[in-house]
Amino acid sequence: GAAVPCAVLGENKAVRKAWPGVVEAANLIGSKQVQGRCTITGNLCNASPAADSVPALVAAGAKAVVAGPSGKRTIAVETVPTGPGRT
Repeated sequence: GAAVPCAVLGENKAVRKAWPGVVEAANLIGSKQVQGRCTITGNLCNASPAADSVPALVAAGAKAVVAGPSGKRTIAVETVPTGPGRT
């Protein structure tokens, strides 16, 4: 889910098998202490040009479910960041 810490992501065998590049990218985000708190969702929504997980998510064809007052929609992750620090 969206709130799974990066340090926990790779503990799931099914996730490691289906998304090895994303798990590897999650292991590159910050220090071990940061990985215990950070999420792939936060890394994506921070919209940093240096975001470690975004290229892996794009390569994996990942989709994001975005929820708001008008309901939910599914979008390609590459459309989430619209510029440095902007979503």
